[in-house]
Amino acid sequence: MPAGMDMTLIGDRALLRKLQRLDVKLQRKIARHALRAGGRPVLAEAKRLCPVGAHKEESRPHLRDTLKLRALRGRRGQVGVQVQTGTRETLNIPAAASHFWPAAVEFGHGNVPAQSYLRAAVDNRRDASLALIRRDVAAGIESEARKR
Repeated sequence: MPAGMDMTLIGDRALLRKLQRLDVKLQRKIARHALRAGGRPVLAEAKRLCPVGAHKEESRPHLRDTLKLRALRGRRGQVGVQVQTGTRETLNIPAAASHFWPAAVEFGHGNVPAQSYLRAAVDNRRDASLALIRRDVAAGIESEARKR
C-alpha cells in the first residue's frame, strides 16, 4: 500500500497539502469523485464536437453515442478518468478488421486529415474541468473534516 498519493493540482498547493494529510483510502476516494466530476464537461464537449457522418449505417451506432467517461484501472494508488470511444463490439467493427475507425477519425489516416474532437474537448474545457476538480477536492476534504 503506498504511503500517499502523488498528485499535481495546478495552482493550489494548500489544497493538495490538506488532501495529503488524509488517509490514503480517503485521498483516493476524494480524488476519484473529483476527477469524475471534472471529466463530465470534457465528455459533453467531446460529444458535441464529435463528427457525425451524413450516411449512418443501420448496423453501426454513431461514434458520439458510444463515448463514455471511464475510470482508469488503479495501479499503485493511481486514480484517473478518461473519455473513451466504444469498443469494436459496440461499434460493430469485425474482430478480423485491421482498422479501428474511431482512431482514424481522431488522428487521420492516409490522405484523410484528423478531426481531433477529443483533443479539442480537453483544450476547450480544461479550465472548467480543473475548477470542478478543485471544488470537489475541497468539498471532500471539508466533508471528512466535519466527520472527525
